[in-house]
Amino acid sequence: MKLLRFKFDPDPMSCSWNIYGSDDLSYVAHYPYKYDFCCESLTDLSLAHIATKPGIGLRFLLGKCKALEKLRLEYINGLNDSDMITLSKCCKNLRSISLWLLPQFYGGNFRTAFTDDSLKSLAVSCPMLESIELTFDGCEPLYPSEIGFTQDGLIMLIQSCPIRVLVLRGANFFADKGMKTLSSAPLLETLELVCCRAITDAFHCACPMLDQSHTPDLCTSD
Repeated sequence: MKLLRFKFDPDPMSCSWNIYGSDDLSYVAHYPYKYDFCCESLTDLSLAHIATKPGIGLRFLLGKCKALEKLRLEYINGLNDSDMITLSKCCKNLRSISLWLLPQFYGGNFRTAFTDDSLKSLAVSCPMLESIELTFDGCEPLYPSEIGFTQDGLIMLIQSCPIRVLVLRGANFFADKGMKTLSSAPLLETLELVCCRAITDAFHCACPMLDQSHTPDLCTSD
C-alpha cells in the first residue's frame, strides 16, 4: 500500500510548549527509526503539536518524503533551519507549505524556529512552490526580531517562486516595502494579511496595482 496523505495532531492540551527546547520523552540519541515509516510516496503531510529533537526526528522523516507536494507544520517544538534545508533539497515537487510558529530560545536568542536560510533554501530548491502560509503566534509587534524571518528573505522567496497564494498572520516584519513587491508578483491570486502591524495605509498609494483586479481574493484584517 502506498501512503499518500498523513496527518497527526494529538490533543493540543496534552502537549505543552517548552520555550527552552523540545521535550520528546521517547527520544533516544542516534536512533532515528522511531520516526521511520513508508513515506516515499507521501504527497501530503500535516503534523501538529508535537516535539522533536534537533539533528534527528523530522529531519530523518522529511529527507525521505521525496514526492511531497503539501506540507503543514503546526507548533512543532524543536525544529531548526537544518530541517527545512533537508526538506527543500529532497522535496523538489513541493507546491504548498504552511508553517505555524511560536518563539522559543535558540542559544541566546528568543525567536521562531526558522531564519532566512530556510527561505533561501526553499527559493533555490523548490521551483514549483506556489502557496505559502505563515502564522506567527506570541510574537510582540515591538520586537520583530522574535520572528526568525526578515522582509528581505520573504521577498526573495516571492520573487523566486510562482507564488499564487500568500497568507501572513502576525508577520510583524512585513511592511510597505514587501507590499510593493507583491504588486509585481504576476501570478498572485490570493492574499490574506492578518495582524501584520508594520503595514501602513501608505501601501495603497505605493502599490496602485495591488487591488481587487490584481488579487481578487485580497483580505486584510487586524
